[in-house]
Amino acid sequence: MRTRGAAYVRPEQYEAKALSSRSSGEGFATANFVRTERKRTIVAALVAAALLVTGFIVVVVVEQTPASQAQRGAAVGVLAAAVERTEGFPGQATLRGSGKDVKHVLMHTAAQSSFVDDKTKVALPWHEVQVEGCNRVFGNGFVPLFNACNSRLVCWQNPLAVAATVCRLRDLHVDNRRITVTPGNEPIETVRWRNESAEMCVYEAGAFSLEQCDSDPLSLASEDKFPFHFLDVMMHLNTTTPETSACRETVTTPTLLVTRYEYANFYHTITDWYNVYQTIHMNELEEVNIVFLDGHSASAFGDEWPKLFRTTPRYVSSLAPETCFKEAYLVAPGYGSSLSHPTMQRWIECPPSPYLKEFIQHIMASIGLQHMLNDKQVIPPRKRPRVLFLLRKIYLAHPRIKRLSRTLANGKEVVETLQRDLPDVDVVPISLETMSFAQQVAVVREADVLLGVHGAGLSHLLFMRPGAMVIELIPDEYEPFHHYDSFATFMGIRHLRVLVPFDIPDEGITMDPQQLVDVLRKERLQPVNKA
Repeated sequence: MRTRGAAYVRPEQYEAKALSSRSSGEGFATANFVRTERKRTIVAALVAAALLVTGFIVVVVVEQTPASQAQRGAAVGVLAAAVERTEGFPGQATLRGSGKDVKHVLMHTAAQSSFVDDKTKVALPWHEVQVEGCNRVFGNGFVPLFNACNSRLVCWQNPLAVAATVCRLRDLHVDNRRITVTPGNEPIETVRWRNESAEMCVYEAGAFSLEQCDSDPLSLASEDKFPFHFLDVMMHLNTTTPETSACRETVTTPTLLVTRYEYANFYHTITDWYNVYQTIHMNELEEVNIVFLDGHSASAFGDEWPKLFRTTPRYVSSLAPETCFKEAYLVAPGYGSSLSHPTMQRWIECPPSPYLKEFIQHIMASIGLQHMLNDKQVIPPRKRPRVLFLLRKIYLAHPRIKRLSRTLANGKEVVETLQRDLPDVDVVPISLETMSFAQQVAVVREADVLLGVHGAGLSHLLFMRPGAMVIELIPDEYEPFHHYDSFATFMGIRHLRVLVPFDIPDEGITMDPQQLVDVLRKERLQPVNKA
């Protein structure tokens, strides 16, 4: 590692070393203990803390750690406190091992953590099944469902998340001549009004095969085990012998098989991304391929997949007619995500999730916004709170788009009233549809308040700073839905609902501007970072 700065502390019979590299965006600290004094454990933590100010990831390897559990706990506590004081996100620390064995304390800061660079950077124990309820929901709560075909087909299910199943298939043979689906990724303009059913795979027997399988997976197939497209895949899975299958192409890199449903909707895209991220980390995959088991057209968020997962997804239609995968994973459907509405409703009392925060940090780092995680250095203090008012615009999101039903029909009037009557608040109207994804995230990150009608755009609240607020204008018929107050809870963001009438959907929503003026006055909004 090229050293940008180094710090050394050397008490008697003790050495601690800390190195950092701006070019690689990481930090490293080592500490060798001969004695087991608590103060030396803390010294090692403080050496690491010196690096945390830069926002680097820090991995602390502690050899011959103090035997006392209290002393080891002190080391973790000091590290976590150091991150919390220097970063915008609470620190996360994990102490690995047990007894008097060598311990590894992994520290995750507000910097890029991803399988794509160095899996030791991932602090959270994704690969370990969690015992605490909320961590099981958002982290790894998957338990074995069944094991068949000499372990060539193994599935796990998270009983705490609705319809969350993941399967690993080894030596999988895919014959796309037995799959009917549109090519996928076409420019939307070229496939206007195409029926959505044509974009969903229709499988024939033999579309999927497992070699040398001594079990009948069909006997295990049921909707409770295999939700949504999983059941369809299993119903068309054949078992074969080596003589009956041929591979025109063999893929040795682990491959994730993803079926997207509402692919043009940002909320549902986030659920797909989370499931992929979760599958990668639970299985400790360093490099992956992604194959879409669908034929959807191009979309606004299609270009983000390669950035997030360092691989360009392929469509199943583009595979060689007989492609074999040494190791493939059926990823849980977005409707069965930890972030699906039924799951979040069930676990709405959970505290802010470190797993979800790490995922959001990964997205920001992947799209070039890692620097914005250190808010106080990047976003200057301001005297007046900035309210970002989302105004939805009709745009060509998918081939079947006709209209938007939850637009604010008198949006211009509402914005002008707020700007006139609230001189101590900066009200900024914005349409995210006109921006790149990175621009969307950046402008939301800088806001103190996100204001908008219930809709997928409010999913951007996931990128807001701690201490920020989201105000959701929710039409009365959408009152039972709690997507965004759930997101806010799990990210530690304040959330406020404002009910608005929704009498004529085709004409949008018309609200009394004074109602919103009164709400904002009552909240006494403040900047996250006040000058």
